[in-house]
Amino acid sequence: MASAQLRDTRRRIRSVEATKKITRAMELIAASRIPKAQARVHASKPYTAKLIEVIENVGAADAGGSHKLLERRDPNRVGLLIVSSDRGLAGAYSSSIIRLSEARAIELEREGKDVVIYAIGKKAQSYFRYRGYHIEQAYLGVTDTPGYGDARAVGNRVMEDYAVGRIDVLEVFYTRFESAMTQVPTHQELLPITPPEMEEEERGVRVSYGFEPSPEEILNRLLPTYVEAIIFNMLLEASASEHNARRRAMKAATDNAEELIKILTVQANRARQLTQRNGKTLVVTDAQTGATTTIQIPDGARVTTPIWSPDGSQLGFFAHFETETRIYVADPTNGRSRDVTRQPVLATIYTSFAWTADSRSIVTVLLPENRAASPMKPVVPTTPQVRITQPGTNSIRTYADLIEGPFEKELLEYYNTGQLAVVDVQRRRARRIGEPAMISGVSLSPDGMYAQVTTRRGPFSYIVPASRVATATEIWSLEDGSVLAQLSEQELRDGSPQD
Repeated sequence: MASAQLRDTRRRIRSVEATKKITRAMELIAASRIPKAQARVHASKPYTAKLIEVIENVGAADAGGSHKLLERRDPNRVGLLIVSSDRGLAGAYSSSIIRLSEARAIELEREGKDVVIYAIGKKAQSYFRYRGYHIEQAYLGVTDTPGYGDARAVGNRVMEDYAVGRIDVLEVFYTRFESAMTQVPTHQELLPITPPEMEEEERGVRVSYGFEPSPEEILNRLLPTYVEAIIFNMLLEASASEHNARRRAMKAATDNAEELIKILTVQANRARQLTQRNGKTLVVTDAQTGATTTIQIPDGARVTTPIWSPDGSQLGFFAHFETETRIYVADPTNGRSRDVTRQPVLATIYTSFAWTADSRSIVTVLLPENRAASPMKPVVPTTPQVRITQPGTNSIRTYADLIEGPFEKELLEYYNTGQLAVVDVQRRRARRIGEPAMISGVSLSPDGMYAQVTTRRGPFSYIVPASRVATATEIWSLEDGSVLAQLSEQELRDGSPQD
């Protein structure tokens, strides 16, 4: 990565980190307002329920009263009261209710009716004004913390317009709060008022009312209060829904910012160059500044197979000592390294190690526990013996990697047998998986839950190279070492014509 690109990447990281702080703060603010908003919703329900109960009993008493808010007429002009939000960054909260109300407005216009908009919240006002709808009244600064005075102002206006005939029907659109995880866009008719009917089992226990001075005067007081209470409850539910929607949206934005920071950090980390000299020195060079960091190498060790972690924050490598091999992990910012396996690993020309996608663990092959001593070479050579190209002069065998005799077969098995393991880099703990086997290759799945493992198996041959012995490739579970599937199986290739 060029120096200018690296500077741009680091600038983007700082920008995303600043955005993440903002979204995190907004998430916490919204979360702090949710309990109070929910409490206000629950506190308003008993009052509304009692009003409905009184209206039920008044209607059941058949007092003969009438009121203009009860009158039904031909719906030529339909008012739509839409509750949205004043601010954005709340996910699909406003767009869901606007989409529902616009679909109803289009339906009414197709029926030849006039549509009058009463918008609560800047989002609804801006949307419908831009699309040319007639906005009779807009209420701003209400949705965050609505008060009963706001509900009274809205109620007085729509009731006045209904009474004088500016509208014939009023339909309301708001988001009903059901739970912290569920908020439902809702549509209902508010005017004319349809008196709620008593349930069948409640008719026998209704309350008897005496009307004084008259049913009409009682309705003049009761019905406007009922409308105000319904609107107030609607505003409270919409406010609680908005805070919940904003908290979820800001949490998602914060999570996305964290993920983007990880991706950009990987890009920046991978801009560093790694230089390996003579198997004894590892040097990391910053592509932007040119600064170098020398990786700490254990005393007496030879280094091979340096592998960066996926996020570029760590560097793993084999440290070969005279009697064993370990895996060390270094911090490229300061060069410090440490042994993470604490146990010898199987290090052959076939085996290596791999990082998991989260950069927290390493999958490798450890030496079997309680391994016996290396086989001893017999004093008297046992058969069979392989042919040497020039006996007494050149000890090179006729075929490379050819097993000379039973002793070398034992050596082959001994030095190629290991046990698959997952090593926690931070805790430096190894979890062994499956049974020991002659593992010659390991490839991880992207999610780090499975591994494609290739093992070598007998029988062996004294006439063809050991590289042509039987092999099997299987899918292992890294949870318990069980074999989930066998991908291929190759028998011993002994040089016969069918091979």
